[in-house]
Amino acid sequence: MELADNFMEAKYSLKSSMQMLMEIIASEVIEELEENWGSAQKHMEEFTKNINEFKNTSEDESWGDKYSFKKSEIVDFGESLGQRFNSEFEPGLKKVYNMKKVLLTNSRSVNAETADLKNIKSSLHDMDEELDNAGSDIISELKTWN
Repeated sequence: MELADNFMEAKYSLKSSMQMLMEIIASEVIEELEENWGSAQKHMEEFTKNINEFKNTSEDESWGDKYSFKKSEIVDFGESLGQRFNSEFEPGLKKVYNMKKVLLTNSRSVNAETADLKNIKSSLHDMDEELDNAGSDIISELKTWN
């Protein structure tokens, strides 16, 4: 049961992180952005914790030798998902947060429609789509295992 719980919790945490991506992009003031970023960090930490639990659960000796092939598959699967999350989703979400912070910080200036800020707005849209795809791919992989 622990393994199934970890799969479900990992999906929930990632979906929550994806929701926070939308909330970060929709933030209208710095305070709202910071609150949303704090929530996103919490959900990303939970995802990482659940992925680590895959490995811990699969290394549990109560499984016996009968399922050793499955245990190694689960460890490999968890490591693969963790690497994808850590190399694609998490740094991408941090980049979105940083770009949105620059945008909100400079949006009230006299020259709020500079080329740099327009580029940031365009990049936020692209990053949103890219991270949605990365998150959805990871969730799809999680669904194949439970």
